Amino acid sequence: MITVNAHCALPVVKVQSCSGMRETLIADAVANGYAIHMRLLVPFTALGTIASFLARAAMGILVTTVLFAQATCFGADFTISSATREGKLTWSNAFPAGVATVETADAVIGPWTPHQNFYTSNSTGGVTLALSTNNLFVKLLAMDISTNTPGHFTNLVESYGILETVAGIGTNQGDFSQWRPNFEGAWATNVQLSRPHIAFGDPWGNVLIVDQRSSSVLKVTPEGRLFTYAGTHTAGNNGDTGWATNLHLNNPNSGWMGADGTFYILDTLNGKGRKVDTNGWMTTLFTTAPMGDGRAFWVKSDESVAYFGSGPTEVTNLNRWTSNGVITMVRTGFGDMGNIIGDERTGDLYISD
Repeated sequence: MITVNAHCALPVVKVQSCSGMRETLIADAVANGYAIHMRLLVPFTALGTIASFLARAAMGILVTTVLFAQATCFGADFTISSATREGKLTWSNAFPAGVATVETADAVIGPWTPHQNFYTSNSTGGVTLALSTNNLFVKLLAMDISTNTPGHFTNLVESYGILETVAGIGTNQGDFSQWRPNFEGAWATNVQLSRPHIAFGDPWGNVLIVDQRSSSVLKVTPEGRLFTYAGTHTAGNNGDTGWATNLHLNNPNSGWMGADGTFYILDTLNGKGRKVDTNGWMTTLFTTAPMGDGRAFWVKSDESVAYFGSGPTEVTNLNRWTSNGVITMVRTGFGDMGNIIGDERTGDLYISD
């Protein structure tokens, strides 16, 4: 196991060899240019979690201490927080508007293959990898695509490349529900969506789509099949607690994905902030007046505060909910608010208007 940050100067790595293996391997690995902002390299053959610091037994390397020369790369180091031998990987201190890339290899010195890109809107996140002999080792790269970075658009294009359709046919512009029962389980690109506003990727590779006029949230699996994630496709209000697919939504128009896969829904015409846990159980986080065409929604990871937009025909108001149940209007006068992203490290909000 090796920890390197090649973007910062002078990485210092202290390694204890358990089987007399020369430290040349470490030097070679560093010299091979672990790309920018890569912090931690993890072998998935390790027993237990990353805290054990036990590398592949075949290599016989035990990392006892990892040090870094003083250099400024992040407010806090982007790092792998945990890894299990089942392939579950979590990270922390990612860019709040950025891209995290997972690369894998069958040997510590590579070659490294890009595995998957993730848009990071939280400082923490995770993914579960399908393990094989070709991805025994994993490393992370981070890229800032916010407007704080001069090359943000170039960074985005280089991270994602070709744009592909995930769901929807795109042939009907009617402002009403297009849902049909035969869409359930169908290929997502054969399904007509109903004025979707926003979509999120979860830690398991699914894409969740807030489909406003069908009063539902739809899930597209990694294989490309579409299923109902929340709502019944009937606009209404039949309770605050229950399985997500048994409770009505009423023209939901925004959402937010927590780092652990918990999903939050802005149920606009019901005036509710909903929470769906990773088992599919829905509860109500807060209730307020109907939000009109409210779209923007952001929930802090500890659920101590949430921000959401509201307005009769355009999203002109920014509102704040706190865990003591108080809802206040923070600011009005927006033209037509789109989305909110909060930076938990600074408290700043980024709002598209």
